Amino acid sequence: MKDPAKLTDRNSPPPVNVADEGGDNLSFAAFIKHLPGVTFIKDAAGRYIFANSGWEKLFGRSAAESVGLTDFELFPEDTAREFTANDAAIRKTGEARAVYEDVITGGERRHWLVSKFPITDATGKVVQVGGVAIDVTTSRRAELALSKREQELNKAHERLHFHLFNSPLAVVEWDGDFRVIRWSGRAEAIFGWTGPEVRGFHPDDWAFVHPDDRESVAEIMRQLVEGDVPRNLSHTRNLTKDGCIVYCDWYNSVSLGKDGRVQSIFSLVDDVTERVHAQDEIVRLNALLERRVERRTADLQAANAELEAFAYAVSHDLRAPLRAVSGFAKALAEHTGSSTDETGQRYLGLIQSRAARMGDLIDDLLQLSRLTRAAMNIEHVDLTALAGEVAEETAQAHTDHAVEVKIAPGMAAECDLPLVRILLQNLLGNAWKFTLNASNPRVEVGVCTPNGRETYFVRDNGVGFDMRYVHKLFTAFQRLHSQAAFPGHGVGLATVYRVVRRHGGTVRAEGATNAGATFYFTLCPEPETTANPPL
Repeated sequence: MKDPAKLTDRNSPPPVNVADEGGDNLSFAAFIKHLPGVTFIKDAAGRYIFANSGWEKLFGRSAAESVGLTDFELFPEDTAREFTANDAAIRKTGEARAVYEDVITGGERRHWLVSKFPITDATGKVVQVGGVAIDVTTSRRAELALSKREQELNKAHERLHFHLFNSPLAVVEWDGDFRVIRWSGRAEAIFGWTGPEVRGFHPDDWAFVHPDDRESVAEIMRQLVEGDVPRNLSHTRNLTKDGCIVYCDWYNSVSLGKDGRVQSIFSLVDDVTERVHAQDEIVRLNALLERRVERRTADLQAANAELEAFAYAVSHDLRAPLRAVSGFAKALAEHTGSSTDETGQRYLGLIQSRAARMGDLIDDLLQLSRLTRAAMNIEHVDLTALAGEVAEETAQAHTDHAVEVKIAPGMAAECDLPLVRILLQNLLGNAWKFTLNASNPRVEVGVCTPNGRETYFVRDNGVGFDMRYVHKLFTAFQRLHSQAAFPGHGVGLATVYRVVRRHGGTVRAEGATNAGATFYFTLCPEPETTANPPL
């Protein structure tokens, strides 16, 4: 429907000159009175001076009752203001005009198309305003609904256009013959060609697809055009306007008409060149890493071979001189007998004891070396039973030092039995040794579960240690107590550390001077999905 405000004079009755009505006024009034719709005339003050029978049907009051009243006396203020504004425009321009005016009758809003026209006197002055109103509610509502729908569709189209053409994905649309009909700004950025340059082009028309990928692209196009698939995904090498290779993922879908024929193909294009280059770099770095690992493995094997050779030399080449020194010292003591004074006898004893200690130290070093190289056999181990056996062996070796031992029941782990036995031998041996001066020596073997991870511990109430030096505990030959007070070689806790690390676990110690010590350890790698929990 046309905009009523744009209707010209030929769409409305011509101006009526009241001076020209003559003797036909009664016939003319009767004619107007019975016109369909509503017909009215207002004077210069806006008072109704005439209304036909349609007035009563519309407003439920007779025309006679309305004559002499203004719009503000008949209608709500907002409605009256609209009516009088339209009248004022007629009087000002002197031209007929068609407008939509709404009236609420019976609680319902009705739409009227009102053709308003000026009525002039003999001098051409507008003295009255007449109007003919037709109820167009049904068509007007349809028109308004259609207009609203068009606005919604326009907004939806604008949103779709905005998202598509501001997307990081390029938008390319092809017709049924696979010729470009849409080419977004992102497509220009990726490939270098502008929309006007490629519009109407087929992929074969310009150097767009890498020569090695043209056969696969042709197959993808065939599948879409012939309707084999409604959509597909392809990964291709494309060429830019300046000849560079870009790698793209194409997400293609087909729009079909009612006849089943392809109307258009819609493609979303993702430039994955950086990702492809990154993957290539990862492959290159992995290959480099593998070569480095191979070299490091070879170096490690060579180092292990050297270590074995060194261990063999220590075992055989050093033991013989030590035995000789110890043997000659003993022979010298027997030979000289009582002729050697007390100092000489003491010196000979020191030589023998130091040689024996050196032999023990060589044994400890060989054991520490074997811990690194020995193959592991992981099995289910009853740690409660194993700790009981080691505690009993330790007690038998120190019959002069009774210790109260408490071992938690139900302890078990997946581990290498010989290695964990060595671990417990060292920890329990230290516990026995360092509780020597305790009034009620106690040793406890137990388990706790911080953060759900099983952590075992050996605790004693011995001399303990100063936590300032805890970092030295698990290093070979580092001692926190004097050799005279607590004999040893400084290798035991280093051995414990090696055993734990071979199982992928962790070990730490807590203690205080004259307040005992606790050694915590785990026997399995920490889960990859959790952070390092405190022991």
